[in-house]
Amino acid sequence: MLLKPLFEILGFVLWKFGRIFNFCFELLVMADNELGQLRNRDAAMRSRERKKMYVKDLEIKSRSSSPINGKLENHVELLKSRKSHHEFRTFCTAPDLGSKKCVPCNSKDMRPMNEDLANQLITKVPDWNLSNGGGKLKLARSWKVKTFTKGLEFFQAIANVAEAEGHHPDLHLVGWNNVTVEIWTHSVGGLTENDFILAAKIDTLNLAHLLRIKPK
Repeated sequence: MLLKPLFEILGFVLWKFGRIFNFCFELLVMADNELGQLRNRDAAMRSRERKKMYVKDLEIKSRSSSPINGKLENHVELLKSRKSHHEFRTFCTAPDLGSKKCVPCNSKDMRPMNEDLANQLITKVPDWNLSNGGGKLKLARSWKVKTFTKGLEFFQAIANVAEAEGHHPDLHLVGWNNVTVEIWTHSVGGLTENDFILAAKIDTLNLAHLLRIKPK
């Protein structure tokens, strides 16, 4: 008869011990999670501090009389103005567009430029015109060629440049000798810096032997 109460007491003690063990285990798990979050926040803060110190160090070096002064200043400005990956690519207004290289048009961060910026860049390729058909800005330029076959040669010369740049214009041959080239970035539905780069490169081509000479 005495064994039954003893077993009941022992069972109660074991049950209590199990509850205490579970409670302690849950506390340990919560503490471990908190420590993990603290470590992550601490690592992020250290990373930001290292970047600030790096930029500050570059600023100090850029003020020196070192021959690489200009390069350091440019690098500092790049670090300060660098956009996050989801912001769109800005467009360069370098005077010598013909020396630049077109970038891939399938980049997710590429967006069409607005008309104000297009009006600034059109001064770099003055022989081209801005057109706005259907709400899409384009570059356009027209020529008169000597013959129909000269028009095809004209297109081939432009095609060689377009292939080298990986950026392709719209080519029109109307009335056997009226040639028009339209350039725009199809993937974004408007103009990007690529279009002005290609226009500048086309302007450097020697196509005079294909063109019709107007009588004086």
